[in-house]
Amino acid sequence: MKAWRVERTGGIESLSLCEVATPAPGPGEVLVEVHACGLIFRIC
Repeated sequence: MKAWRVERTGGIESLSLCEVATPAPGPGEVLVEVHACGLIFRIC
């Protein structure tokens, strides 16, 4: 699966899209498949 990772502090350039292993849910947990999401980058 693909995941956005924050590699270091900084701006939008600190994000990287990488391929990671799909997690396995534990007892009493579920795995939710997300088809779309949004990222809001905000400087505070």
